[in-house]
Amino acid sequence: MKWTAYKSPWQNAYAERVIGTIKRECTDHLIPINRKHIHNHLSDYIHNYYNTHRPHQGLDGQTPIPTPTHLPVKVEEVKLKPTPVMNGIYHTYKRVA
Repeated sequence: MKWTAYKSPWQNAYAERVIGTIKRECTDHLIPINRKHIHNHLSDYIHNYYNTHRPHQGLDGQTPIPTPTHLPVKVEEVKLKPTPVMNGIYHTYKRVA
């Protein structure tokens, strides 16, 4: 591990990017009640929003979890169930049998 100099964010751009993203997209609209509240909110953000669904520039526009390249059924026949994420800020959709 290498320590970065005090007040030198350019020395660790990856960490600064993650911290900035979490501040802008997760905690700017949050008033934490206690430590457990912020922990649950950050866990929900990381597991449901940041790392699984969004395309990443570093992965050439792909998501960390690959999506299927073909549809097994017609789009009209697919039924989706919305799941609110981040207290309804946005929704994810899963297929319903």
